[in-house]
Amino acid sequence: MSKGHAMGGRVTSTHSTVIPAAEKVVKWLNKHRLVKRISLGEIRKAGGGKQRIEIAQVNGGVRLTLHGGSSLQFVVVYTDAHMQLKKELRKEFAGRFDFE
Repeated sequence: MSKGHAMGGRVTSTHSTVIPAAEKVVKWLNKHRLVKRISLGEIRKAGGGKQRIEIAQVNGGVRLTLHGGSSLQFVVVYTDAHMQLKKELRKEFAGRFDFE
């Protein structure tokens, strides 16, 4: 993955831009055994604050909202094991992100 972009593997999208806060998360997800596909979503301006991840269950997986200071990005992760993936994601990134 080049800096600020994610392509190939399980990543599908109309764009490849990844905010800095999401780079390591997307890279980790792209190699994870439970992940079928990753869809990079919209990037929005945010009000600032701590780096955090919001996790919401959606049909076929989970939607992550990754907050990274002045921006946020939506990422949909397709998996059959959403509860296990959420648990492992929290464990892997516990010291770097707050979780909601």
